[in-house]
Amino acid sequence: MPFFNSEYLSFRKDIPAIHNRKSQLCSYYIDLINSFDPFVNRVLYYYIRSLSLLADGYDEEAITAADNTVDVIFQAIKQRKQIPTKARIDMYNIVQTEISLPSGTVEQLENLYQLRCGFSAHPAHSKWWDFSETYESDIEAIMYSVKSTVIKFLMFERDNRKIEKVPSCWSDWFMDNCDIIYDAVWFHKSPILN
Repeated sequence: MPFFNSEYLSFRKDIPAIHNRKSQLCSYYIDLINSFDPFVNRVLYYYIRSLSLLADGYDEEAITAADNTVDVIFQAIKQRKQIPTKARIDMYNIVQTEISLPSGTVEQLENLYQLRCGFSAHPAHSKWWDFSETYESDIEAIMYSVKSTVIKFLMFERDNRKIEKVPSCWSDWFMDNCDIIYDAVWFHKSPILN
């Protein structure tokens, strides 16, 4: 057994076994997440960034990060299902069908997009100083919908897995996935560096 696996197993043994609802839910999400998949990695990055910004009181920036989360999910589904590029409004029904979004989620995702366009992606025309107070309950509902969308996307990725989560041979895994990893680390595509 390679050294890193023994270290990992040793670390796992030191974690106390607590069996309550919260720990079971955490274990479920950990088992569900495949962060080797570049789309999953980007979705989680933007989602965690959004939650962090929201917790620190940067609501407008949190909305932008939350919308980026949703946009990456749309990109992933377009690529996995080989769907030609469509306007965002046309993607909602496709995404809803592909990942079985709960009812009302599409409307909240459209609200998120409208808030992003109206307040955080471009300078707001009015009420920018009251954004947090004006949209507080809307932001809460939107973030719940984003969370639901992220979970449904993680389930979609699990059911349509392209990149192995627990490889038996890392060198084979790398050879099978190096082109995807290279594309995910997109420095070669940066407009400023080229």
